[in-house]
Amino acid sequence: MKLKMKGLLKQTEFYVFCIIVAFALIIQVRSGLFFTSNNLMDLVRSMIIPGIYAICALLSFVSTGADVSFPLIAALSAYIAVTLGNRFSLGVIPIFAIAIVVGCLIGCINGFFIVKYKFNSLIVTLGTSSICSGILFGTFEAGRTELPEKLYALSKINLVTVTNAKSGLSSSLPFTFVIMIVLYLIAYFILNYTMAGRSVYAVGGDEVSAERAGINVGKVRFLVFVVNGGIAAIAGLCYAMMSYFYLPNEYAGEEMLVIAAVVLGGTRMIGGIGTLRGGSVDMNEAKKMKKGMTLPFDENSRRLIIILVALLFITGITKSSQFLNVGNVQSIGKQLTEYGLMSLGMGVCMLSGGIDLSTVYIANLCGISAGLIIQSNTSGVAGIVLACVVALIVGALCGIFNGFLVSFLNIPPMLATLGSYELYMGISIVLSKGSTVSANGQFNILSAMTIFGIPFPFILFLLCTIILTLIMSKTSFGNKVYLVGTNAKSSKFAGINVKKTTLCCYMISGILSAIAGLVSLSRLNSAKADFGTSYTMQTILVAVLGGINPDGGFGNIPGIAFAVIILQTLSSYLNQFPAISNYYRDMIWGVALLAVLVFNITISKKRAKKAASK
Repeated sequence: MKLKMKGLLKQTEFYVFCIIVAFALIIQVRSGLFFTSNNLMDLVRSMIIPGIYAICALLSFVSTGADVSFPLIAALSAYIAVTLGNRFSLGVIPIFAIAIVVGCLIGCINGFFIVKYKFNSLIVTLGTSSICSGILFGTFEAGRTELPEKLYALSKINLVTVTNAKSGLSSSLPFTFVIMIVLYLIAYFILNYTMAGRSVYAVGGDEVSAERAGINVGKVRFLVFVVNGGIAAIAGLCYAMMSYFYLPNEYAGEEMLVIAAVVLGGTRMIGGIGTLRGGSVDMNEAKKMKKGMTLPFDENSRRLIIILVALLFITGITKSSQFLNVGNVQSIGKQLTEYGLMSLGMGVCMLSGGIDLSTVYIANLCGISAGLIIQSNTSGVAGIVLACVVALIVGALCGIFNGFLVSFLNIPPMLATLGSYELYMGISIVLSKGSTVSANGQFNILSAMTIFGIPFPFILFLLCTIILTLIMSKTSFGNKVYLVGTNAKSSKFAGINVKKTTLCCYMISGILSAIAGLVSLSRLNSAKADFGTSYTMQTILVAVLGGINPDGGFGNIPGIAFAVIILQTLSSYLNQFPAISNYYRDMIWGVALLAVLVFNITISKKRAKKAASK
């Protein structure tokens, strides 16, 4: 009994359960409504879809790494299945079969790029998620869709229905709960009692040992993402059934919360061993690599410049008058500044081997803080200056807090910044009281001002890029960042203060996010807690397209700037064609992301072969 108790106390799930119980009791004492039959039933109902998603997140983390594509896989698979079901009057089983096949095929794409090229799973699934979004909203122009007759009939079946005697309100538990339970039982059995499940854990625990034991590591990882696609498809149809019709806009946005839940449940965020380069890298070799990477314009930057020139040439031929005019060029400069600044911060964190998912929410918090100060000060310029100073301090403190979580508490960067973004958003909601904070028109000079016809926000972005380039390429701190990102353990043995270096990286990201928040406040004359949520994944995409290695230690700051300019130019160019949906941008960006990854690794392999042959 004592041994069982000791084992229980060591499990993360136990403490999570205790926290949940404590919160439930507090809510019950304050409101007396938590343990009502209606609330408990609604609570179980709300857990169904996140619960199915959690299986996907669990499988990916246990074997390889993060998968953020399952909500969009669910949305696209469900739409295709529902549409075909309506067109051909299909039954429930064929509809589910179609959805699962589509989901598995998309999962094959994820598995192919992750296994064949050994790409970071977060980046690959981010790309496929963008592609799915483009296909769903751009190609199919998906909207609210009625469910096929037989699927709708199944959705109306409830396992249990309870009614509050006082209010008369009813709550029910749908049939989809059974589907969730069945999926959990299957997953539990396979992971714990089959050779396939043991192989998944073995691959995630130690890739090298798994290979020596005769396990086909590539096959296991590939199949995990295929299975994830199928499970996501089932979740998509279950979501549609619980809504009684298909709503495409309701699917995205849950991936981060699901990942947080899975990690809190005790799942490790690192599936294999080491990074793309392996377990150890010689420090002298890392220094040699760094010399070639920190040139103002490395090879990747030069390729991006060529792409930009080609893009401008195409726009000049096809839409010269509409596109290449002062007003449109100024608009491009203004629009790219906010996510461009956050992309720079993301790039610095990724160079150190980390990631910052909180950039958008730091920006929003800083914008709200500045807006509130402007509202409370009628002194004009003094109030604006004070607002800017406070915003920068808040951004720096948020970044330092992120860095503390990552470097001193050793919390995985993804989980640390995932938790902190919820914290920052919560603080923003409290400060703004859940509403929009206005700057009273006193701050718009920042976005309206031009210097020689160039928008000041764009000049600010260029200045930040130049300063950051000089820091990363010409200072000892920049050298340390590259070395830490290449191999943190070796860097520590070489006398580098890894914790301090990591902390500074996140502080820089926080300051850049603060500047982005000020620019946003000036442009919109307002700030809101949930503004720009799509920027999070966009900044990751930009950083990778700019040549930053998601595993750290490789990349160039100017590349990020060129990637931002290219993407915004392309986006503005597509806006010149009304017939082309804006959602195609997501698909183009996703394809571009995967294409750049494949291109870069192909070039690297060719160079390695050439060097080996000499």
